[in-house]
Amino acid sequence: MAGWKIALMAAILCVSIHSYSTAIANELAHISAIAYESQANIDGWKCSECSKFTVKSQKSFFSSVANIQGYGFYDVKNNAVTISFRGSADIKNWIYNLNTVIVNYPGCSGCQVHQGFYSAYTGVAPLVRTMVSSLLSLYRGAKLVITGHSLGGAMAVLCSLDMKEIHGKVDYVYTYGQPRVGNQNFANFYQTQIANAFRVINYADMVPHVPP
Repeated sequence: MAGWKIALMAAILCVSIHSYSTAIANELAHISAIAYESQANIDGWKCSECSKFTVKSQKSFFSSVANIQGYGFYDVKNNAVTISFRGSADIKNWIYNLNTVIVNYPGCSGCQVHQGFYSAYTGVAPLVRTMVSSLLSLYRGAKLVITGHSLGGAMAVLCSLDMKEIHGKVDYVYTYGQPRVGNQNFANFYQTQIANAFRVINYADMVPHVPP
């Protein structure tokens, strides 16, 4: 897993009119790494990376649909409700990764997305929606931040659009080694909806170049 951290020094593909922040990127890279911990470690906030952050109301979520795991919490220092998605963890994840059939994305003319990613997010969406609504109600005025690595980056993209529709805002999104989620119409639509989104990659990594 350590190898993907090279991404922080690699190409940064931005779909944003706002400024990229190296400090935020570094913090969220660690936050993305924590998503690979066990649910018990996340819920108890007991891991080497966990000690770097002061959080409240942390809780993991899991969907058996595609073995999707992640967690949410309130970041005290940054006054932010943050959602982080884990990347591929087993063969079930990769079956979804390799399902490159495209389907129409609702609410956007001509937008099509990777069916595997969309099905995976749909499976975990009810848990994420409940968690975000609860955290934003508890910490009123907090920013909303979404992140993820690899497959988790694809989940972060789809989640950010979902959260924007429900809550009317997503303050920023940082993904790491994220594969392609949809077609050009979808990419254009995403850029209009999520103004402050950054896709951090190692250009030699094959994952950001799939599906081809």
